[in-house]
Amino acid sequence: MSGVARTAEPALSSRRKPKERGTSRTHVLTLIAITIALACPLATPALAHRVLHDIEYATVDGTSLLLDLYLPSGPAESPVPLVLWVHGGGWRAGDKDPTRAPTTLGEEYAIASVNYRLSDEAIFPAQIHDVKAAVRFLRGNADRFALDPDHFGAWGSSAGGHLVALLGTSCDIPELEGELGEHLDQSSCDQAGCDFFGPTDLLALLGQRGENARRPMAEDALLGGPIEENVELATLASPITHVDATDQPFLIMHGSEDPLVSVEQSIAFDLALRAAGVESTLLAINGAGHGFPPTEYGPVKEFFDAHLGSAEGEAGGPPGGVTAFHRAGQTFLTWPETAATRYGVYRGTTSIDMISALDEAELIAIVETGSSLNERASSVEEELARFVIEEGADPLTEGVGLYVHTPDADTDAAYAVVALSETGLPQAWIGSTPLIEEAVDVPLPVLQSSEIERDYVRMRFVHWAPHGGAEDERALCNRPGYAFNFVVREPLRRSNPAAAVFVLHGGGGCYANQPV
Repeated sequence: MSGVARTAEPALSSRRKPKERGTSRTHVLTLIAITIALACPLATPALAHRVLHDIEYATVDGTSLLLDLYLPSGPAESPVPLVLWVHGGGWRAGDKDPTRAPTTLGEEYAIASVNYRLSDEAIFPAQIHDVKAAVRFLRGNADRFALDPDHFGAWGSSAGGHLVALLGTSCDIPELEGELGEHLDQSSCDQAGCDFFGPTDLLALLGQRGENARRPMAEDALLGGPIEENVELATLASPITHVDATDQPFLIMHGSEDPLVSVEQSIAFDLALRAAGVESTLLAINGAGHGFPPTEYGPVKEFFDAHLGSAEGEAGGPPGGVTAFHRAGQTFLTWPETAATRYGVYRGTTSIDMISALDEAELIAIVETGSSLNERASSVEEELARFVIEEGADPLTEGVGLYVHTPDADTDAAYAVVALSETGLPQAWIGSTPLIEEAVDVPLPVLQSSEIERDYVRMRFVHWAPHGGAEDERALCNRPGYAFNFVVREPLRRSNPAAAVFVLHGGGGCYANQPV
């Protein structure tokens, strides 16, 4: 995703091909594996949802395939986004109940917890066929259950994470679609996927687990035989082999010390997604093994809120979340701050309506929280001084973010602001602007305050510095959006034009220094 701050790992030079796997992998960890554990086994807390148990979404060989549907308990005022929960258990164990998805995501979402055929019932690709059939069933019954068919997400752990990753990378791949259910006219694609420590490259697993890997592995049972003897099927079952630029955004979370599925699986998957231009965020939980406590689940709701929308607004963010105006060659942006500590400001030549649209935009600034406070003036004036961005207007209030951009060409531009994670990746949508007509002009300072001092009017101004270096005749410095304070003292009584005297303070001084 161009213009987005990334983690330190290098991007892949091209999409990974099956023939590139094997002994050439450079990240190999020696791990012991017996099976893939059932993820999140803790009891589910009390729910506010109403639950429709054991809904049949398809049948196969006379066996019902079932899901539990968790719906908001209140009356349906409008369709809600849906998140599919896919349980773990090494593809050979586990069940749709319990699930922590409803309590994690809240009543802004409907949750469908899905059972699928286990590996002792059918080998791959039966499992992904079932999951896709569930998505088609739910989309085909969106009106019946008051679901928003354009805002479907998926979340799974371990084996379920694998199926979620595969669901999100295999949209419309015939071999993985299957022909189950009565809603084959519906799409099985989702709009956002959260993968908790799922295998993504089955051919690499044995090497990562080392000589002590016990056979048969759970993946062997999934494929109906040893991975190395079923290379074609293992390749088909590996999400990393299907990555392309059309894939939906991913949040990937993985324990750094996972002994069953190496964190290298998620690192490689994240790199492949980002190399293809797909938005991906990888969060490695330091010291965690194959699973981690619900206290770590916070990013999940933030991710789905950003991409699927919630009761607080659709994925594009609340109307008016970012405001902007252009004057004297500069565009002034403001936005409501959240609990984030940093914000990314993006600029593009077309409208930017959600995080996934940042691919075509440029990251022009990273702004710390509290940017509407004039820290230098607050220190000098010995009272809180918040920026005024239009002459005669009130100062900005606490909790408002500010950035000033000086364009270098006459053009139309749109802006977006997102909250950034600790690793610098987009985490939550704040809002965007429509296209703004911008023109190159000489920036003008903005009057902040005026007061009478003896025989003078003391006026404090702020001039937001154009930047660009010596080649830009408008430039004051090379620090984007930096604000300069200066004071003008004008005599109250004068009959003739007065001379202008510029007083420049020395090092360690400030604009309030009194001339001799």
